[in-house]
Amino acid sequence: MASTERSAESAAAGNEIRRARRIVLGALPPVDLPVDPPVADSMGPAHSPPPLAEPAPLTGRASSVVEPVPAPTPDLLPAPAAPPPVPTAAAPDPAPLRSGRGSILARPALVRGRALLLGALGVGLALYGQSRVVDGQILSAVHWYALGLAVLLVAWLGTYRNKSLLRLPPARLAAATPSGVAPLGLLNRRPALRMVPRYALALGALGLNLYSTLLIRAGGYDSLPGGLGWAASLALLVVAFIGHRPLPGADSDADSAEVEDQTDWRLSRRAETILFLGIVLLTFALRLYRLDDWTMGVHGDEGEAGMDAINILEGHSAPLFSTGWFAQPNFYYWGIALGMKVFGTGLGGVRAFSTLAGSLMIVPFYFLVRQWFGVRTAAIAGVFMAISAATIHFTRIELSNITTPLSLVLGFLFLARGVQNRRAAACKLTARRC
Repeated sequence: MASTERSAESAAAGNEIRRARRIVLGALPPVDLPVDPPVADSMGPAHSPPPLAEPAPLTGRASSVVEPVPAPTPDLLPAPAAPPPVPTAAAPDPAPLRSGRGSILARPALVRGRALLLGALGVGLALYGQSRVVDGQILSAVHWYALGLAVLLVAWLGTYRNKSLLRLPPARLAAATPSGVAPLGLLNRRPALRMVPRYALALGALGLNLYSTLLIRAGGYDSLPGGLGWAASLALLVVAFIGHRPLPGADSDADSAEVEDQTDWRLSRRAETILFLGIVLLTFALRLYRLDDWTMGVHGDEGEAGMDAINILEGHSAPLFSTGWFAQPNFYYWGIALGMKVFGTGLGGVRAFSTLAGSLMIVPFYFLVRQWFGVRTAAIAGVFMAISAATIHFTRIELSNITTPLSLVLGFLFLARGVQNRRAAACKLTARRC
């Protein structure tokens, strides 16, 4: 009786174990096990290994050893849920950068129109200076002209291609060297010391100029040593700054792109050279054609200037630093005399100096406009100057007025070049400090 009860209990326990195994194995998803490739047998064709036999159900007396239930593999377990995100304060969006037309329109009206307003003020000051000339107040007129020119230069700042005229700070010497180590040496560590010999030579040129001026005045403006010293001082001033290169830096407006920059002509060097030479040839052709023709008339001042030039050719005294007819500098009459020496004493020879000066003005004029406004504007302005009736008229008669615009254009060209590239030699040619 007791053995029967023990057998029933063992059977019940076995049934519970089998039921638990079926529940666990049934809850897991089926796993595809890799199938081994068929193994070739030397005794016969390739055959697969026999499948594993399923375990026989427990019958009879339950064993005391219980087979362990295989645990699910880690790959089959569900991934743990991610923690909820922690709410953080949203970073503010960066302020949009203003550039182009939007930034220009965002400025006050007075700032946007400063070029026009200051330009009009400068022209007004120059016109008032002209009225002082009419009244005979020459010194006052010069002061008003200088003030008007200064205001015009301020108005010129901030305009197209001249927005700031500033340069970014120079690069450090260590960054400029390939090894990243600043070169040794006092001149390399202190670049300003390199300019000491140049300024010393310029100071010597200034002293020589002052001494030569005293000699000229003491000799009644007719001193050969004084004249030679004066010319040598000017040459020495230019030599003092030949080869000068500014510190490394970049134009602060190099990355700005205006409409004129995007639409300007992109000509090769050869094509632009041909265009420039064509404009120059057109200028000279229109001014030299029938230059000695009497049918166009002769101005009375041409005769007076020609007589002073003939006196110079005949050996009469005419100091360079003195004045001749109508209190005009003898430099002008010496120029006419050189023209008559080459082209003869006729009407063509009298007008040669004025024609040459007025025609050569096209060269610095083209490069000045090109630097300020580009190739297209320079070509258009050059053609207009070549065919301009006013410039042709005053170039074909012997008047000293034609030398004034030539000097002004040359001065502005050297000034613009010196301000842009910070080269001292260009600035010294304009007698200004950049």
